[in-house]
Amino acid sequence: MKNLRTSVLALLAFGMALVLLVHFGCIWIYGRFYIAESNTFVLLAETSFIVSILTFSGYCFMRELSRPR
Repeated sequence: MKNLRTSVLALLAFGMALVLLVHFGCIWIYGRFYIAESNTFVLLAETSFIVSILTFSGYCFMRELSRPR
């Protein structure tokens, strides 16, 4: 049960980070997407944090898949 819960949480974190990455990608491409971020440094920091969350949640999910049951 614990492995299933951890896998679901990793997938949820991965999905949320992916949606946020697309959102910030649209801000980078179009300049705004429902909200506008005028400070390039803040947008870069937000994007890099989302990429790190995406990487970490993918790592956690893959680790749970490879762990013996």
